[in-house]
Amino acid sequence: MSAGSGFDWFTGLATLNAPCPPALRHADGLQRFFLAPNHADFGAAVPRILMHECLHIFQLAGSAWLQRMVAEEWQRVLAFEADGKAPPLGPLRTAWGQRAGDMPYSVRDIVECLARFWDIHIRDPRTILDENDTAPGPYDYLAYEYALRAGAKLDSYPKPYLHIQIAALHSPAIAKLGAASPQHNEKRASWATQLLFPLVGFLALNTTDPVRAFITGMDDILGDPDGLIIPTAATADGIDHIELTWLNAWPQLTPRLAAALAKAGLPLDAHPMGLADQPGWSDHPVWRFSKGRAQALARYLDAIALAPPPPDAPAWKLTLADKIAETMKKNRFAVHAFPGLPVFRAALGFAFAPPLLRLSDATLPASGNSFASLPWPLDDQTLTATVTDTARRHRALRDADVAARYGLPATAFTRS
Repeated sequence: MSAGSGFDWFTGLATLNAPCPPALRHADGLQRFFLAPNHADFGAAVPRILMHECLHIFQLAGSAWLQRMVAEEWQRVLAFEADGKAPPLGPLRTAWGQRAGDMPYSVRDIVECLARFWDIHIRDPRTILDENDTAPGPYDYLAYEYALRAGAKLDSYPKPYLHIQIAALHSPAIAKLGAASPQHNEKRASWATQLLFPLVGFLALNTTDPVRAFITGMDDILGDPDGLIIPTAATADGIDHIELTWLNAWPQLTPRLAAALAKAGLPLDAHPMGLADQPGWSDHPVWRFSKGRAQALARYLDAIALAPPPPDAPAWKLTLADKIAETMKKNRFAVHAFPGLPVFRAALGFAFAPPLLRLSDATLPASGNSFASLPWPLDDQTLTATVTDTARRHRALRDADVAARYGLPATAFTRS
């Protein structure tokens, strides 16, 4: 993520510190982007940054914990507006960026690491290494992990991924897989990390304590010698067909992980249509429309007809197409768990584009880029004004928070 770019969880505003590519200005520009984000029409600077910020709204749409954090914070806004006093940060907002006790990372680290994981997968690590003047190699674990460790926030963002990787290398699960050829266990550990990280991360963000849930889920699978005995469609290194392996693993590992988390006092708390009745979410000026967007996603997944691969396609591609179709019908949460799969990415983008995307020279409301069959209930002007005003209201609370830290009146840093 470049300086000056970001996604505001509390308002729905995505900001990119870059000029808007001409292709993105078209009425269907975002739709085209979600279908083919690496197309040359979008240039080299914008696609990865834009996808990273879009991945955050996909995460919000699929995470009860993140939704509850936003709801908690918006209730602070309402309380501040009612009496002019800024309430203290709530427990979720506090946990967002702080490591609890002896935990090795924060919830934010997991969220950002997941977004980086997927933006690399979508952009392709070879492309990223090439764009950064590093000689690209094949799409293997070395190229992927080099790209993951590159960029901003190196002290925090890669930590959850690297935690799994190190644990996997020394785990009973990898020891059993590699009993006949332990010299390849480093590659096996990287395969296991790429398999488990998005799955465990997604489930963890649908519990009351994502960091503890993340570690609990990781330990449950890796600590079992048979934990990684799953159907795969991979080469000996386990990398080439990881997308099919994800979908094969989902129905096998998810029930197991759910049981392990429940046993640890961390039952899954997932809501297909979002927290429709949660105060602070259901009455949030922007996110109150999330239920309608989730319904739009469900309609799209019900209606989409996937073109089959050509008859001469490799067998694994035919199997992948079948798995994708099956998953869209039966395992809707997997769509949120694996937003890097092209079909899932497009579906999430069509339903959950950033409500307002602001580049250095353009502002794009989601309403103007939605399909006629998946419309926003607000027109462009109203949605733009709603997000802008929501940002103003939340900024007033943040200014009051700063004033309180200095013992000053709540309006001391109020901006016009």
